Amino acid sequence: MAKPVDGLPVGGVAWLMTGQEGYGVLRAVTTLAGGLKREGVRVDALVLEDGPAVLACEAAGMGVKVLGVGVPPDFAGGLGAKAVGVVRAWAYRRRVLPAVVEGLSGL
Repeated sequence: MAKPVDGLPVGGVAWLMTGQEGYGVLRAVTTLAGGLKREGVRVDALVLEDGPAVLACEAAGMGVKVLGVGVPPDFAGGLGAKAVGVVRAWAYRRRVLPAVVEGLSGL
């Protein structure tokens, strides 16, 4: 069982992931999750959209909740495209935030 830190009980760790993370990120997350689980820490992943991260996290024994809200917008292209990306990111954040809060409260 995980030891309390400064007298506070250890709850758990939840990663917020897009679902599209590549091998290096997935390897880092699942390796750290394995170490935390060995110490008795609950490890979960909130995944924005179904993708490779879901299978990798499930295989690592993590609790996984897919929110199905899509991936965040890109900021690719020139200055104008990036400005549009900022507006899209703002709208995405407003749309996704309630789902993330609900997902966290359900853990």
